[in-house]
Formats: sequence, structure tokens, C-alpha cells
Amino acid sequence: MKSFFLFTIFSLAAVRLFSHAYFVSPAGSDANPGSEVRPFRTIQTAANRTQPGDTVYVMQGIYTEYLHAGATISIQRSGEPDAYIVYRAYPGHTPKIVSPTWNAFDVRDGVAYIEINGFEIEGQPHAMSDSSGNGIFCSGGAHHIRILSNHVYNVPGGGIGSSGCDYLFIEGNIVHHTSFYSGYQNSGISLYQNRNFDETPGYHNIIRNNMSYANENRRLPLWGGDKVTDGNGIIIDDFRNEQGGGPHVPYTAATLIENNIVFDNGGRGIHCYLSDHVVIVNNTLYKNSRSPDIEDGELTAMQSSDIHFVNNIVYAADTGSRGNKTWQAMNTLFDYNLYFNTRLLSVRGEHDIRDQDPLFVNATTDPHLANFRLQPESPAIDAGCSDYIPENDITGGPRIMGNGLDLGAFESPYTSQVENTWHVPQSHLLLSNFPNPFNGSTTISFALPLADVISLDIYDSRGRHVQTLLHGLAHVGSHTVSWPGTVDRAKMIKSGVYFIRLATASGHRAVKKAMLLK
Repeated sequence: MKSFFLFTIFSLAAVRLFSHAYFVSPAGSDANPGSEVRPFRTIQTAANRTQPGDTVYVMQGIYTEYLHAGATISIQRSGEPDAYIVYRAYPGHTPKIVSPTWNAFDVRDGVAYIEINGFEIEGQPHAMSDSSGNGIFCSGGAHHIRILSNHVYNVPGGGIGSSGCDYLFIEGNIVHHTSFYSGYQNSGISLYQNRNFDETPGYHNIIRNNMSYANENRRLPLWGGDKVTDGNGIIIDDFRNEQGGGPHVPYTAATLIENNIVFDNGGRGIHCYLSDHVVIVNNTLYKNSRSPDIEDGELTAMQSSDIHFVNNIVYAADTGSRGNKTWQAMNTLFDYNLYFNTRLLSVRGEHDIRDQDPLFVNATTDPHLANFRLQPESPAIDAGCSDYIPENDITGGPRIMGNGLDLGAFESPYTSQVENTWHVPQSHLLLSNFPNPFNGSTTISFALPLADVISLDIYDSRGRHVQTLLHGLAHVGSHTVSWPGTVDRAKMIKSGVYFIRLATASGHRAVKKAMLLK
């Protein structure tokens, strides 16, 4: 037993010691060694060489690969519990994958401990008009998959989806204009027929801090019928595993859906169907269920049980649209939700707020102008249930900034007595850090006129990358981040001139100079 224990410790240490970084660039060659100065040309070449703990850094450019049937990039090698294989945008870059086939990223057949982080993924919907054509898809028992800060759009099938998986962590992604051309009835974010990897208690799946909008089915189901059925913002689908004639083994683990913004989808906002044990908390939903074939509304639980809808904001498309709906559902909880522009509610919670405008800063389905933060007079401020408190809001800021927990994805610092000093910036803005020069820590501030995927990085005077401070989805408004003059929050760096660089997926770039004194 002792020798086995020592061997295990040695093996884990070896994984960390020998982890490797590969680099990919459109200007590279697959005959190269995949180093930073001699990168590979294709992501697939790097994927075929990875071992647990490795990172694949993908540089700026457009990648259109078709090296495996049914996938642009087929991930076939697994990481380990403390040594994920990570596919990541090179710091400060936003590589774009144009997928001509079924799945841009395909993870299947039990592959595990994978992270996909920071990619722009565009489909080719007209070229694949009868296919599923997903953006990122996991299937066949894949588990422990992290899908972070990606921008997925124009894929003919689903944006981010899974079938038969477990332990899925989907955070900070933007998914829009998907599902139009598929007869498979896809959705923006979809988990289908999950299978238990183990019986560990707690949340096995977390869908958090995403934006899912303008996803819609426009083709009838391949299996027949005269109406489209999906195009939802987020769906938890058949966790009971009753469809398709396979073994009926219900999925028993819990799922958390938290701090998402879901708007202008053809299907329902957040939908649970034939599933159990789901908590849906602090989401913002705006004018979903706009397909003429779908009348179920914003929050739904169909043939499901143990579904909790708490602290959400629902702004329906019109008074004839449903705010929530249940059908053959058991042990569901709807409470502490705000419903506006609808009087059609299957369930009315004791502490719900009804018929009161949530007073968003700018309520619109235009993604470039929409701002679902709360004005200080909003009835959603301090109105949440204290039994359900996310650690952060969608921006990463703290929950409970006023006298209580707010409803919806954004936590407001205001109470009804506080003057509103928040406004929508008119342009991108990167302010000089303060203090500057600094000794210890400095604060960097920037503002965005629209939601965007951003990267905030530090470079030295020779242009070498030092540290990524932020990478992922950032929302409209002002943001601040502190930099303590270290690398990875621990290693001190020497005095000198450094450059702070803000880059956005929409193409904005800004640089400021900072002076570190020791």
C-alpha cells in the first residue's frame, strides 16, 4: 500500500513537471515543433500531441480545418483531475475558428478534463443547411469539461451542447444566432441526456455568467411534426433518459443555472424538460419565446421535478406571453421572481413581484445597446431570497452590495434612496492606472459602450507578455481591476516601464504606460 501511494504521488508530480505548452498560428507549419517561435499551423496537430497538463495556445488568425470527419477540431486525448488539457487563446489574442462541418470543437468517447477558453467560433449555416453544425459539442460520456469565455455564433445547429455527459462547466460565453438551419431542434446552450460519471453530491453542471440570445429554430423536426420545438436560450433536456429507446437510467446529480442573460430567443428562455434537480437562480430573461410555434414563455418546467426558480427577472415579450409554465411537474419552486409585461403565470410565488417594471438601464433586444443593469429605483434591488446567494454577479463583482440580494444577473450598488450616477459610456476607454508610478499595487480602470469579449494584459518594455489580468466576457459600463505588480499573484517583477493593453473581440485596442518602482 505504501509503495502504491508513493508511486501515485510521484506520477502526479511528474505530470506537473513535464507539462508542455504548444503554440499554433496561421503563419506556422505542422512540420514545426509547436514552439512559440516555430508554431504549428493547425490546432488539430497540437491536439494530437497533448498529454495531461499541457496547454495549447492559439494565436490570432482564422482557422478553417477539416482533418476529422464530423469535426473541425477533434479532441481525443484526456487530461487528469489536477492536470487539465487546456486549449486557450494566446494572451491578448482572439483566434477565430470558421467551422465548415458538424462541430467546431468535438469532445466525445469518454474524453475528460478538458478546457476550451477564449475562442471566436463562426459556423457556415447556409453551407450546412441540413446538419446539426454545433459550435462546441461534447458527447459519449465526456466529463469534466470547462467551456469558458467563447463567442459562438452563426452555427446552423446548437451553440454549446452536450449529449450523454457529466461535469460540464459553461461560463462566460456569448452564444447567439444559432439553431436556424437544423432539423435536430437545437438551442443556444443545451445539455441532453446527462449520464452520471459518479455519485458525488453537489452540482455536477454549472451554467453561469453566459449571454444567450437570438437563437431560433426555423426548420421543422426531422422526426416529423408541423411545428418547431426548440431554439431555447438554455435547455436542460431529458436527464431522465427516456427518449431514443436507450437504457432508462435517470441522471441524479444537480445542475446550477446562475447569472445568465437570456433574451430574444425563438424558444423558451430557460427550459427544463424531463429532468430533475435543477436550480435556476439570479438570471435575467427578456422577450424570449418569440417563435410563433412556441407559447410556453420564459421559465418552464415540463414533466420535471425538484426544479427551483428563484431570484430571476422575467420581462415578457407582451402581455399575452407567458412568464412561467409548468406541465406535469412535481416539487417545483417558483418564488422571489419579478414578472413584468405578463399576467400568464402557471405558478405565483408568495414573494414574487408582479406588474412592476424592473427598470433596466436600457431594455432592448439590440445586443449592442442592451443594458440589463438595474436603475436605482428598480423594485428588483434588495428583493432576493437569502437562501440562494451566488458568490458573484455576472460581472464577477460581489453579491449583496446594498441592503440585500438583488434579483437578476446584475447586482446593483444602489438602494432606492441613492442617486443614479451610472451611465452608458459613449466609447471604449482605458484610463491611466492609479497610482502611477506605483509601488505595491495599482488600479486599472476601463469602460465599454457594449458587451464584448476582452483581454486586459501587461507587457514589459520589450513587448514581452507578463500577465493576463482579465480575459472573457465583460459587460457594458465601467470596470476596475487591481494589479499588485506580480506574475500569477505571487512572483514579484522588477522595477521599470510596463504597458497595459486592452483588446476587444470587436477590434478595439488601447495601451497605457505604467511605471513600477521598488
